[in-house]
Amino acid sequence: MPTLALTDTNGMYGLIQFAQLAKKANIKPILGVYLDDTNDPEINAVLLAKNRDGYSKICELITQRQLSELLI
Repeated sequence: MPTLALTDTNGMYGLIQFAQLAKKANIKPILGVYLDDTNDPEINAVLLAKNRDGYSKICELITQRQLSELLI
């Protein structure tokens, strides 16, 4: 496979190890996340970063998602 995506649930826990291993195997890593709604797990989305700006935005959304859990 020339490319492969990783989408952890509500975080990017395996991101660094995944990216390093993919590059070592000459696979382009696609970084992403599976986010669900704190109030309704049936509402969800898979987000994939197209570039550094996309990765940054995903990180912001993950942070917002994690902070919203604290407020419940």
